[in-house]
Amino acid sequence: MAGRHYTPLGYWSKYKNLKREIVCLNCGKIFIVYPYRLNSAKYCSMRCRNEAYSKNPQYHRKHTMEAKRKISQSKLGSLNYNWRGGISREKHGNWFERRWRLAIFERDNYTCQICGKRGYQLRADHIKPWAEYPKLRYDLNNGRTLCKDCHELTETYGWNLYHAKLRKETFNYG
Repeated sequence: MAGRHYTPLGYWSKYKNLKREIVCLNCGKIFIVYPYRLNSAKYCSMRCRNEAYSKNPQYHRKHTMEAKRKISQSKLGSLNYNWRGGISREKHGNWFERRWRLAIFERDNYTCQICGKRGYQLRADHIKPWAEYPKLRYDLNNGRTLCKDCHELTETYGWNLYHAKLRKETFNYG
């Protein structure tokens, strides 16, 4: 059978002399484990493990509101693993961006400027790229309304501009 792995019959026999005895942390019973479980085996059975966990006061404990607040405070700002030195996500969701998009849509009467579709999955497109022209980011003359399909065909959509520049540098053609 393809894709199946069968263990040879005598494979585990080489481990029979390597078994070790360990004392159960809950009941004190001695039990035998294979070498690969020496570091992880603590209890002789699931029943003993569950009993030991139920006796532990830390098990199933809920955080108090004060503890939750301290945990939250310990992960704010520069203490957070996602901290990037105070760089904000200016492009996505700020007030100016939303106002600019609505102004572009209203100016173009909610109509794609390439194919003429009206009100169909509209996008506000920056004619000159957002990242390369920071002074033109919220200039109404640098925007146009496009439908989703037409927007994906523009040279400034997503990674298209980056790949076009890369081709030009690598192969010396535009």
